[in-house]
Order: sequence, then structure tokens, then C-alpha cells
Amino acid sequence: MDTEGKKAKQKIHLHFETNIPYDTSLWMFNGVKIQGDFLDLKPGNHEVEVILMKDGEILQKKKSVFQIIG
Repeated sequence: MDTEGKKAKQKIHLHFETNIPYDTSLWMFNGVKIQGDFLDLKPGNHEVEVILMKDGEILQKKKSVFQIIG
């Protein structure tokens, strides 16, 4: 297999800690719900958001904006 000239694929691990009692957490990446807690890194401006819910109600949302230069 020829890997010369290809960039290694990098990922970031999504993690949060809170003292808010919740029963569901959702990750959104650029406005799209994602599965799991890893993101593939691609060049550009991005937004990641975690949403905490309890009994179907949104308790809290936290967003982070970042840029990947590649």
C-alpha cells in the first residue's frame, strides 16, 4: 500500500464534565448530530456543541468554535 504523500488522519476526542444531573447528552458538529465522541479533523472553521437533556427537556447547551489549518 502506498501511503507516501498522504497525511495521517487525526481525530479529536470530545469530552465534558458537569455537575448538572442529566439523562441524555447529544453532540452536534457544524449543526449535525454525530454518533460517538470522536471527530475527524478537516481544514476549516467548525462548531461543536454539547446538549444536555433530562426527561426530553434541554437543560443546557455549550458551544465551542475552532479552526483547523491544514
